[in-house]
Amino acid sequence: MNIMYMRGVESNSLYINDTRVSGPKPWGGGKIIKEWNITNIDDLKKIQQEIEQELREMVGGENMESQTGLKHLATRPNFGRKER
Repeated sequence: MNIMYMRGVESNSLYINDTRVSGPKPWGGGKIIKEWNITNIDDLKKIQQEIEQELREMVGGENMESQTGLKHLATRPNFGRKER
């Protein structure tokens, strides 16, 4: 599995196996901020920890879950989608 975090003119976006799963399309191209190639579940867990640490540093630690929704993302797979 390949995961790319990209910076575009409008905002950042996230791609998994060349499919955009979050954020706007980086019109006119974009710059890869980070890229990961995952071969097993341990790689994915390591990436999650890395992202969580970066978010803590960005928002000031203790309030990370309330400011980012990260706790809900990890526990609710349909986070952000409306129930039908």
